[in-house]
Amino acid sequence: MFAGRFSIPLILTSVLFIVLGVLLSPDRLASLGLMDRSLASDIPLVRATALLEISIAKRSFLVLGAVLLLVGLFWGPIVRSRAYHRFAIWDLHPPAAYDRALRTVWNQSFRVMLAMFILSALYLVQGNAWFSPDMLGWINREDGGIETASAILLFLAGLLSLGIATKVRGMLPRTLMHGFLALLFVVMCGEEISWGQRYFGFETPENLKALNVQEEINFHNMFGYLFDHLFILFFFLWGCVVPLLYKYSIVLRQFFRLIGLPIPSFGLAIGMLFITLGQEQVVFKFTDGVVGLRIPELRELLSALAFLLLMRESWRGLILRR
Repeated sequence: MFAGRFSIPLILTSVLFIVLGVLLSPDRLASLGLMDRSLASDIPLVRATALLEISIAKRSFLVLGAVLLLVGLFWGPIVRSRAYHRFAIWDLHPPAAYDRALRTVWNQSFRVMLAMFILSALYLVQGNAWFSPDMLGWINREDGGIETASAILLFLAGLLSLGIATKVRGMLPRTLMHGFLALLFVVMCGEEISWGQRYFGFETPENLKALNVQEEINFHNMFGYLFDHLFILFFFLWGCVVPLLYKYSIVLRQFFRLIGLPIPSFGLAIGMLFITLGQEQVVFKFTDGVVGLRIPELRELLSALAFLLLMRESWRGLILRR
């Protein structure tokens, strides 16, 4: 991809990361409407966790920027090295149809996501007129319609991922990765409904109440909203950044193949980008929403659908088109 002694794109990217690391601060994020609620929360644990996240992100940007700068400056010797050449030609290729499918935009995943975005927008704008207050209460409450649908989609994604893990042949990394993802999606399903706490009337142990900001039996609300923020970050990286890296970087393409990571198609990646942008600061600029709506829960529903579509893409590419 790059020629000569240096990699200008890598050097420019490193400068961007370094600048972000230098400029990143709680005040700047709050002024942009990012993490403002966490930084101004009445709960000390939430504020402390938000400050810790910003501190880690700041240092991570600086370190990553420094590493990319070194790689960019010494890119010529790196690409001419024997180790780079051997890794680049290592036979880690999935079925050819799998890679071709990744480059499609107007595919079934994109159409499904587009339909869901349209339905979500209609619900945000017309929900108060279409549904009674009682119905809106059921849709938006804890373990209501949205959360239950999210849990079902995550469970289905886990089952499909497990099916891939048991049926794929000759690609051990993909078998292991899909087995891990099957477990992860099932855990996320349990977390979404707090492991059935409200269904079965479990009481939250006192030692968990002190750590969980919603006093529930789950892990993603412990230590402030750390796990929620990490989920948004990794969802964006997996859905939006990884597909671009897979296309344009030989080394990273080989790395993703080596670990067996399923890659979203470009069509699904577009959907995942818009899901990531579905933050309260963005949505409420266009609409006040419906009574009782929690934007994070709607975003989690769309995220669960994206995971199911990603596993479907992986199934079609690895199992049906072998």
